[in-house]
Amino acid sequence: MQVTSNLIPPYSLYLSDYSDANQSKWNIQLLLKDFTQTNYQAKLRITIEGAGIRLRTRQGYSPGPIRLEPGLPYKLDETDLSNYLNIQNMEVSGINRNQLASTQKLPEGFYQFKIEVLDYNRNNRVSNIGTSMAWLVLNDPPLLNFPFEEKLRLQDPQQVQFQWTPRHTSSPNSAFETEYVFRLWEIWPEGRNPNEVARTTQPLFETTIMTTSYFYGLNDAMLIPGRSYAWQVQAINLNGRDLFKNQGKSEVRWFKYGDECLPITNLGAEALGTDRIRISWEGGWNHNQYVAQIRETGTEEWINYGTNIETQVVYDLKANTEYHIRVLPSCGAIEGTAENTLTLSTPEQNVEDFDCGAEPDLPIIENREPIAQLNPGDRITAAGFSVILTEVIKTGDIYNGMGLIEVPLFNSARVEAMLNDIQVNTDKQLIGGNVESTLNPNGPFILDLDTEDELSEEGGEENNDEEEETEDLPETDIDIDGEIADVAYDEEGGTITVTDTEGNTTEIDTETSDENEDGDIVIEDEEGNVWVVGDDGEVSGPHNSGGETGGEEYAQDSLIVQEELIKEVLVYYKEEINLWIDNYEKGPLDESTINRLSDFPDCLPEDIDRLDAILIKINEYIEDPDSLLELIQEDDLRRTKIENFVSKLSGTQPPYASGLSDEEWDELIEMMCVFLIEEEEVNYEGFVATVDGDTLKTDEVYIVNTSQIEFNLTFWSKIEDTKEVSYKVSLEEEGDTTKVSYSTDEDDEVITNKTWTLILKPVKEGKYTITHKLHESDEVKYEFWVRHQNHEFACKVCGRDLKMTHEKLKKLFPSSSTVKNNTVINDYFKLAVEKAELNTCYRQAHFFSQIAHESNGMKATSEGTNYSLERMLEVWKWNSNSKTVFYKQSFWDEEDYLDYASIRLYMKMVGTETDVSKYKSSSNQTYNWGNKENNKVTIKTEFSKNDEGEFKREILSSSQKKANGKRLLNLVYSNGVGHGNGDVASGDGYKYRGRGAIQLTGKANYKAISDKCNSLFGTNYDWVSNPDEVKDSLKATVLSASAFIINRLGSISKLDTECTSENEYDKCVRPVTKLVNGGSVGLADRKEKFKEMIEGMYNNCKPKKE
Repeated sequence: MQVTSNLIPPYSLYLSDYSDANQSKWNIQLLLKDFTQTNYQAKLRITIEGAGIRLRTRQGYSPGPIRLEPGLPYKLDETDLSNYLNIQNMEVSGINRNQLASTQKLPEGFYQFKIEVLDYNRNNRVSNIGTSMAWLVLNDPPLLNFPFEEKLRLQDPQQVQFQWTPRHTSSPNSAFETEYVFRLWEIWPEGRNPNEVARTTQPLFETTIMTTSYFYGLNDAMLIPGRSYAWQVQAINLNGRDLFKNQGKSEVRWFKYGDECLPITNLGAEALGTDRIRISWEGGWNHNQYVAQIRETGTEEWINYGTNIETQVVYDLKANTEYHIRVLPSCGAIEGTAENTLTLSTPEQNVEDFDCGAEPDLPIIENREPIAQLNPGDRITAAGFSVILTEVIKTGDIYNGMGLIEVPLFNSARVEAMLNDIQVNTDKQLIGGNVESTLNPNGPFILDLDTEDELSEEGGEENNDEEEETEDLPETDIDIDGEIADVAYDEEGGTITVTDTEGNTTEIDTETSDENEDGDIVIEDEEGNVWVVGDDGEVSGPHNSGGETGGEEYAQDSLIVQEELIKEVLVYYKEEINLWIDNYEKGPLDESTINRLSDFPDCLPEDIDRLDAILIKINEYIEDPDSLLELIQEDDLRRTKIENFVSKLSGTQPPYASGLSDEEWDELIEMMCVFLIEEEEVNYEGFVATVDGDTLKTDEVYIVNTSQIEFNLTFWSKIEDTKEVSYKVSLEEEGDTTKVSYSTDEDDEVITNKTWTLILKPVKEGKYTITHKLHESDEVKYEFWVRHQNHEFACKVCGRDLKMTHEKLKKLFPSSSTVKNNTVINDYFKLAVEKAELNTCYRQAHFFSQIAHESNGMKATSEGTNYSLERMLEVWKWNSNSKTVFYKQSFWDEEDYLDYASIRLYMKMVGTETDVSKYKSSSNQTYNWGNKENNKVTIKTEFSKNDEGEFKREILSSSQKKANGKRLLNLVYSNGVGHGNGDVASGDGYKYRGRGAIQLTGKANYKAISDKCNSLFGTNYDWVSNPDEVKDSLKATVLSASAFIINRLGSISKLDTECTSENEYDKCVRPVTKLVNGGSVGLADRKEKFKEMIEGMYNNCKPKKE
């Protein structure tokens, strides 16, 4: 009798599913091969064992007979199976019978489903044992990816992307539909355990979706800035089956939604005169903008003044009037609230003591900083009088024109006046020139009080020496992004069409766009160009808005330029530090952010607390640059260098950094850093070297095309002095362990801040070291490489030529006939290493050492299948599929190993066998699965010939070895263990065994890496359909390794972890091995091969520092 058994995935833990006609999970076919028997009566014996339990058909159980005819296959139907799988008809061990009968659910584990045919009357077995194996598990709940215990950046409008990874899709139980319940809780009060919040409170938000991500947006419950939230995802089977661990619920994770935008504190105000108030306050650390608001008591409308500093002066107020004041902060896209409002009254205008003939008692004015711009309509204070400007002509910081003096004696009547070369400070006080009243014989001496609006709309003039005079422009109605190229008015439609330089157009409705209600539509672009469309449709422009002045107009006072230049440096450091803090321990980052972070100033500490302290100092210097200027003035070296920069910038306008070269800017910011770091860290002395004019930097590569190198060496110090300095220059020639010294260790007396020159001749390629030591101080080294030319594909660290050649490959794989006899392999490796960006010695040493191990030095590009019993038990001791097959004592006792092992086979002798060499074992060896005591097998080892022995040696034929090898790999690589493979019956384990230079394994890897090759190299591989191509095609063998490395690493920079000595090779080789192998198999050999390559062929080159 022939029995065929086949389990159909997805495998179920529920016993009743295997006799369900709607699912057909266990296909069993019986074939009577004895043609002398007809109408043969049989019955079955079913055994299910695994996970420490065993179910078997009860002895003596005899349902109705199964009747079979010879040669006709008989398919067992679900009715037959339901009787045999009824718990009442089975012997149960290892599990509580009542519990199993109640739940019909087997524990998780690896199971063997066996079926035997028994003669119905004699009860003896008449068939083979039909066996199927299945891995029965509850699926893992989803894995939450992000947000993951971090602070999120606030966005307006609200948007948070939640994403998770399903962990059941690679399981043999994955062929079912799943939906996800997304839940979100607010953690309040702050500090509560997220798990406790999820257990005891109702979710703030809940939804059910079919996808593995959720975009939390404006239509969902609003999140409060500064609050923390917990979230969880529950996977649910649509058929209602409990197929997940923990009911499908993931772990609970939390995140913080930005920072709360707290109100300002210490709001205060003081009257600076009868018409102006200074408002001040303390902002929060995350405030970046403020709106100071003021309104007159009895009115409802607030007047807004925007600023980014913590003070604001408000002008043109009424005397003896009470005002309400408040300040609203902004935190990025989030607007804060005003918690406090205060009231303040301007003082009454005092006219009782006004005496026309008396000398005025003028206040002392200390503020001498000139105001940036005055316009018609502005008020200034001159000798205690308020002056309204009506015409303005500007030349530098000096103004001429006309105005109206308000005379308190005449109830603030206004008198015409001439502005003569006046200068005004930032408090709008006259600090130079004079305001002279005039009398017009043909007009009224005292002007009407209601003319202010008309006067404020009159155009002023700006006289820039020989430049064309331009009319002052009305206030802007519309702001346009970009630069305007053309403005056109459509008389019929009453619309204005604005076209920018990129070809984009904007339509403007004239009926609704005149915000200033002055009859003109005023349009301004980002460049400050202004276009005016009059009420008659006439278009004029472009005009200059007057916001900036030309280079000749800009004050070139040395101190002012120096102060502004220092502010630019401070702003640079502030932006760099904020970027670093915002991205600290976050990921993944986009490429532009990674590039910016790689340029983080070396002089700054990579420490959050210390950087926060430096930010405070930067903000203090920005507010009070004079305090920093004083420190610079005390440092002769830095003062001189900054003065040289300022001298170069004479005649230019801000930003001043644009007037410096990249090298000068780098020198400036490095020089200024010393004032930002903590005092104990400041090193006021240092050694500076240049090589052929370039500043010498350690770990740099210098291309030298001449026969000599000129080093200029300087020991700078705050105090000029004579120092004893010893120095030595040495060269480590590649391929040579000797070091050539170019100088001695003799002490030389040098004057600090003076340069001395050292010329080395001849110049050899290699690694140079300059060692210098100030007398009785620590030794300092500069290490760098010298090359005679730039190579096409050079090491980014040492400049070595890394282009692949056949000679290099033969050195890397000296025992490989494949490499030795195929020069074309060089072209494939060249393509592989360049595409994978293996552009440092360190990266190549990792890549080639992993290949050397995986492929045995490019000698074996396909995984072997011939295993001895001992080797099999050693290699697969962590494999979950081997757990209940290999690591049971019956595996040895019943000689089941004869179906899997291929070499060094010994089996028990049965009876007396002639012409057989006998063997005896001298020792026992116990193997534990996963080093666990409850899964172990003890076998006989160390066999030797002995006439009294009880074993014989079994030598298999080639076909038998291949069959056993297939069976072995199909088992150990089945059910997802082999990266996407099917069950044992699918044959995926052997079909997708290790191949190629990096030993590609598993169906999913074959699919992913062939797709990756196609996208990288323009190939057309389909390794799922044709897996042998990976070993048979030399090109596929090599390119698969490169594609695999790129695919597994994600970022090639993971190969850049430095190992500084042989003892630390585990530090950098282990994580790479984990990515390649999935574990640490062969780690010792991989480390040895990496050591040989990095110390030998690659001359101890260091990894790239991003």
